[in-house]
Amino acid sequence: MTVEMAATEPLEPMTTPTKALTRRTMSAIEVQVLWEGEPEFVVDVRLVNPEPGTWVRYGRVQFPRDPDGVWRLRFTADRFIQLAERWLTHEFDEARAQRKLTAALLEG
Repeated sequence: MTVEMAATEPLEPMTTPTKALTRRTMSAIEVQVLWEGEPEFVVDVRLVNPEPGTWVRYGRVQFPRDPDGVWRLRFTADRFIQLAERWLTHEFDEARAQRKLTAALLEG
């Protein structure tokens, strides 16, 4: 049995499912919040007018640790959407996103 298993092709490595939420601002900036299994969100932005541009890294949003210094995440799709929406509503800075996009255009 072991010889048979070794003779077959290896299985694909397991991956953490990525959760993503994308929203568009009033000034045509698309914001994408990703969670890839780490204790943080990755936030990317891009211009959508006249055509969607390349994603530019806006930043990372670190999750807070519990008082004992441990991350305890019970992360469901609904919880992800709730946290991402709250962050977008209260913390996202459209002027900062515009500066990041402008800098990326000047570099490229």
